[in-house]
Amino acid sequence: MVIGHFEAESDEYEKIRAVSSEDTDGIAGLLVKSYKINPAYKQIGSKEDYILHVKEFLDEHKNNSIMDEASRVVVDESTNNIVGVCLHMEFEQYPLIMSLVVDPEHQKRGIGRYLLTHSISSSDKEYPATRLSVIRDNHAIKFYEDVGFIRNRSLTDMYL
Repeated sequence: MVIGHFEAESDEYEKIRAVSSEDTDGIAGLLVKSYKINPAYKQIGSKEDYILHVKEFLDEHKNNSIMDEASRVVVDESTNNIVGVCLHMEFEQYPLIMSLVVDPEHQKRGIGRYLLTHSISSSDKEYPATRLSVIRDNHAIKFYEDVGFIRNRSLTDMYL
């Protein structure tokens, strides 16, 4: 794997870069698309909800150089679409992966693993651990465990 690029199974190339305000709409669209096809998600917010989510990250965490370095987007250079994102923030003085999503059409190519391991290795220079929350029954749980995450506790699902 070349740093900064992925060679996909086809001849497509993906470019990895820092998150910017111009990515807000693309990230929000990717979040909605990915959550809609995942049966673990019982309720999904609107694209506008996720635009606010990304803006919150940019407003509050972009100034943290470690979280900025740990957070990345992956862009399909043939379409210029965002196909992967990891948003890493500081929460209660520890890193928290706030969003990690890969476009379903680009999964199984190592993009998610790269985003996650890059994020962790970028933040472990200053922090002893990284956290994430995942919805029960999400197929990504196995992936997170394979990378080394340990189940800590389970929260009860509550909706209004």
